[in-house]
Amino acid sequence: MKNTIQLIQLFFLFSLSITFAQNSQRYRVHVDNVIPSKVNDYEVLAKKLADLAAENKEEKGWNMFVTDDHKYHAISPLNSMSELSLNPYANTLEKMGGDAFIKIFEKFDECYPSHGDYLLNLITTLSHMPVGMTNLIDGKDYRVNYLYYYEPKHSDKILELAESFKKLYESKGSKLHYRVYLSGFGNSESYLLVSFASENAEDFKKLVENSNKLLGEERIKLNDELEKYTFKIETRRGTMRRDLSYIPNK
Repeated sequence: MKNTIQLIQLFFLFSLSITFAQNSQRYRVHVDNVIPSKVNDYEVLAKKLADLAAENKEEKGWNMFVTDDHKYHAISPLNSMSELSLNPYANTLEKMGGDAFIKIFEKFDECYPSHGDYLLNLITTLSHMPVGMTNLIDGKDYRVNYLYYYEPKHSDKILELAESFKKLYESKGSKLHYRVYLSGFGNSESYLLVSFASENAEDFKKLVENSNKLLGEERIKLNDELEKYTFKIETRRGTMRRDLSYIPNK
């Protein structure tokens, strides 16, 4: 029975990928669960790795998102599944040599007890981003992410509600912009992630208050409907760390 359920979930995730292929961007997310006492050591290594990638002009880059619970997420765009087998540090490895390169990651291993990878799919058609579909917004590196977990059998209803939310935000001209992601391979459960960007926590609070007044009762009704089809809601707060990121020059 467990294997059957896993196969159904895999088929569901594959079907979603096909459905949104033309209106989505897939991302690979590598997460390091850093020990609090090792944060400083980890960040020295992460900065060094980003600098080496820039120095050696690596083809693939990443944005670093750090949550308040010391989880470091390296988020990289993924154009095809075949890219998962590529070494994102190929130029650095060639220049440094294997032994020196491996030592860097041996030091990383001392900073966390576990780490892993999963995929996320940014769905542009469900996102409310009037100023442009970008992950990094000047002056707005603070993030609040809401994860709505749902059973695969409710996927159609979840997507329908996401479309209704976007229409409401657009029709009212809400200045509370957001991006919508769907969980992909590597996630044990299905969820819809809504990511908000702001200057800081206080700025986010003001944006939410103003937007809620603007959207009125219709937002409350949609939110109540959404909660009917979710079995768990998580809030993850954090900051985009540009100093630990590497963005290749186009």
